[in-house]
Amino acid sequence: MGACVHDRLRIEHIIRTILAWASAQPKIRAVALVGSHARAAARQDSDIDLVLLVVDSQGFRADTTWIEQIDWQALDSHPQKWQDEDYGAAWSRRIWPAADSRQVELTFASLSWASVDPPDAGTRRVISGGCQILYDPDGLLVRLCKEIGSEFEHADRRDLC
Repeated sequence: MGACVHDRLRIEHIIRTILAWASAQPKIRAVALVGSHARAAARQDSDIDLVLLVVDSQGFRADTTWIEQIDWQALDSHPQKWQDEDYGAAWSRRIWPAADSRQVELTFASLSWASVDPPDAGTRRVISGGCQILYDPDGLLVRLCKEIGSEFEHADRRDLC
C-alpha cells in the first residue's frame, strides 16, 4: 500500500473515531470536516479541521474529560498535548496525538454560529473554504451551506469500512 493511500486511510480512521464519539453526545448537534481536507487540497502536514455545533460550547472548554472519551486506543494513540484558540464566535482545541504528527483541530461553535439570518462573516469564510457534512440530524449545516451558496458534500463517515 502506498504512503498516500495509507495516509488517507489514517485520516479517515481519525475522522470516523472522533465522529463516533461526537455523534453519541446529545449536546453535539452537527459535525463538519472543513478546510483543506474537505476540499481535497490537504498537504502532508495539514491538520484535520472539524467544526462541531454544540448546545454549550463553553461547557466543552471548561470540562476536559471529554477528550478522554474519544477512543484514542482505536487510533493507537493518546493526546500528547492540546492548546485552545479563540475565533470570536467559536473556539478550538488543537490536539496533538502522540502516535501521529498530524494535529486535530476541534472547533466548538454554538448553534447560533450556523445562523442564516445573516451568516456571520467568519462562518461564511470557514464554510466557503470547503465543507463536508459528517453529522447533521437537524439540518443546521445543510441550511447554512445552501444559504451561503457553498458547495458541500454530505458524507456519513460513520459507516465507512
